[in-house]
Amino acid sequence: MTLYRATADGNVAMSPTEEAGVIAEWAEYNSLLNKKTRLLERLTMKRESVEYGGALVNGSLIATDLTSQSKLTGALNFVGRNPARQIKWKAKDGAFVALTRVQIESIADTVGEFVAKCYDNEAAHAAAIDALLTVDAVDAYDMSTGWPI
Repeated sequence: MTLYRATADGNVAMSPTEEAGVIAEWAEYNSLLNKKTRLLERLTMKRESVEYGGALVNGSLIATDLTSQSKLTGALNFVGRNPARQIKWKAKDGAFVALTRVQIESIADTVGEFVAKCYDNEAAHAAAIDALLTVDAVDAYDMSTGWPI
């Protein structure tokens, strides 16, 4: 088998040394460990996508990106010290809702559980990926299951 490289003058056959280098790079790139590493990277991106995509709380979609998680933590802390204070909270759809301490605690618990389930599922998939023994098994692995909504 002859490999070719593109040049300004068209495709040119590679020397045996160039071919060996390309084949070695290809083999390394497609090795089981590298495929697992790339799959684990995609798994982290999947978890982040789900985690930051919002959670349903009592029928309302609540933002769960890092900024929103941080603000929710701050609001929870604030109403813990000021229990009579209501806070206007902006839902993911842009609507403002007046929330009491009890409601903020409930939202924080629900969002916290949602985020924890995202990490739990990522950990379960990571363990399953780690146990895969062949490149074909890595290629066929389905990481779409188990994510919270």
